[in-house]
Amino acid sequence: MARIISIVNQKGGTGKSACTANLAVGLAQKNMKVLIVDADPQSDVSAGFGYRDCDDSNETLTALMDAVMKDEDIPSDCYIRHQAEGIDIICSNIGLAGTEVQLVNAMSREYVLKQIQMCEITVIRW
Repeated sequence: MARIISIVNQKGGTGKSACTANLAVGLAQKNMKVLIVDADPQSDVSAGFGYRDCDDSNETLTALMDAVMKDEDIPSDCYIRHQAEGIDIICSNIGLAGTEVQLVNAMSREYVLKQIQMCEITVIRW
């Protein structure tokens, strides 16, 4: 059975990214499948796993959410990035800050992430 663990705090500097990365590695070491959805425009978790190119990439949560809000097909260049440690990551970028503003007026905004979950997303191995 899949479990969703959310590490959330509106205030910055509280250790959300560090906690996420450490928890993910610990779960992966116990042979559990882990998917990190980096929902922070600063993309610190993504950068911590070596993905520092996220601001210049369309392979992000931002692109996925934008496609869902515009009722478009998920772009084929949006990927889940796979780490050798057994951790998959959907990266974030600074564009997510703009997406957050767009969500204010979006219909069914509380279901945007759920709609992404129902789509098939290509997994690429890094």
